[in-house]
Amino acid sequence: MADEPHEVELSQLDAGQNAGIRGRNKKADATDIEAGDANAGSISAASVASSKSTFNSSVDGDDAFSVSATPEKEKKTPASLSSVQAVIHWWMSMRLQFGDGLLLQIFFVYFTQGIRSTLCSLGTSYYLNETLALPPAQSEALRATAAIPWIIKPLYGMLSDSVPIWGTRRKSYLLIFSAISAAAYFSLSIPGLVTTYESALVALVVASLGIAFCDVVIDGKVVEAARSEREDMAGNLQTLSWISLSVGSVLGSMVSGYTLNTLGPMGVFFLSAMGPLCVVFISIKIPEETFVPQGHGGFLQTVQDQCCALATVVVDPICWRPMLWIFLSNALPPSLGEAMFSFKTAELGFSKSFLGFISTVGSLTLLGTTALYNAYFRDMPFRRMFFRIQLASACVSFAEFVLVSRLNLAFGVGDRFFIFGDEILSDVVARLKHMPSLVLCAKICPPGIEGTMFALLMSIYNFSWSVASYGGSWLCSYLQISKTNFAGLVVAVTIRSVAKVVPIFLLFMVPATTSISSSSLASKAQAKAKALSSRKKSEDGNDSDGGAIDLKVQA
Repeated sequence: MADEPHEVELSQLDAGQNAGIRGRNKKADATDIEAGDANAGSISAASVASSKSTFNSSVDGDDAFSVSATPEKEKKTPASLSSVQAVIHWWMSMRLQFGDGLLLQIFFVYFTQGIRSTLCSLGTSYYLNETLALPPAQSEALRATAAIPWIIKPLYGMLSDSVPIWGTRRKSYLLIFSAISAAAYFSLSIPGLVTTYESALVALVVASLGIAFCDVVIDGKVVEAARSEREDMAGNLQTLSWISLSVGSVLGSMVSGYTLNTLGPMGVFFLSAMGPLCVVFISIKIPEETFVPQGHGGFLQTVQDQCCALATVVVDPICWRPMLWIFLSNALPPSLGEAMFSFKTAELGFSKSFLGFISTVGSLTLLGTTALYNAYFRDMPFRRMFFRIQLASACVSFAEFVLVSRLNLAFGVGDRFFIFGDEILSDVVARLKHMPSLVLCAKICPPGIEGTMFALLMSIYNFSWSVASYGGSWLCSYLQISKTNFAGLVVAVTIRSVAKVVPIFLLFMVPATTSISSSSLASKAQAKAKALSSRKKSEDGNDSDGGAIDLKVQA
């Protein structure tokens, strides 16, 4: 069982992460975000179902592409053909409304995130383990540090909103950070160039920074399109981002084993550079209006204003108590992902192809997990839901104790069969916990600064996984777990399993119901926004639009 992803990204994320964030930034209701993540990363059956619904609604609502057919002909039309026609009409209406350039930018940014969460993630593990020959403790610490760019994503939104480069706020940043991300991956693909812990850390941090920044910028473009175009078409952009993320994740999983066997980890990094490189070429050809900043203060003033607005609400128990529980539930159990990877490859002898197959199964399993959540958990009170999910997480963690202690062989269960079931259960439980975490974060965000607040909550969420990775790194070092010595792994897995039980006793921090009243938070946020706006107008000496403050920032 692989540890839950660092990026809610931690990549996935980000993913998941990311879908929930984007939905909130579009002023969606909290219930619209229940499908969750992520960059960060992150396939959901609900997104696929909603995509189909969006396709049909797009076609029915767009006169330009409506199909005139008699009821008799419609009855004779096969369901599969109707679905294909709906998809074609949906795509054509998207092209007509937004243009090929924006659609391709969205596709490649999110497709790259999906590839990164599966193919690149497995390739990085092999790169650290085989090419650099790092012990599990160092590998875990390196990956935790490489995830830091995902923790400070709110700053990217403030920067791109306030400081234009070459006169643009989106195009310039996409060009720069897609280029540095591609360059970082290319450097990792060149034999003999990145051969030390320090150089690998720099390359992976830069690659992560580029992808995280592009994620924020493309979110900004999606939100801008949502404000300037029809609301139903803006929702279709969200559908496109989910589909792109899902395609990248599933495709990356399917080809991971074959690619690693034929090209090795360096070949994986070379392929990973193609996504950001495509974004560079596409962005060059897309024009963007020159942005002229208004008012004074720029980036630093924006950061100050955002922090002042957040300070008025984060001190409220309605906000900080559930936020603290989510952080502790993720940070307390140490992450043992790299140690378990070494155990599976060195001790159990699993091949690249088999691990790639397991990754594919895990990605496909996520397609049904959201349906399970919507059917059995969506309307359940938060406290009861998290109790069951956290308890299930501890039980699944204990299953790894059976594997590392080799008790599964005593029960007559082979390693491959056991790890197959263990991976499926771990992915399902991790996703079931991720989705209500996003919903809870969305519900405690007050109106007025919901974008900034949600970005902060997601940063804390990502930071909790980094803390867990650093904890796992220290534990592996303390127990002297290496690529050839796994004697301490049984103790490490036991500690992690017990640590997963501890948050159950802290569930009093989580609301006991599904409804959360944030009226007091909203009044505080609105009062602070009004005060900041008045001060800005006074400083600018302009009562028209120079003092307007946008308190939303992309997650």
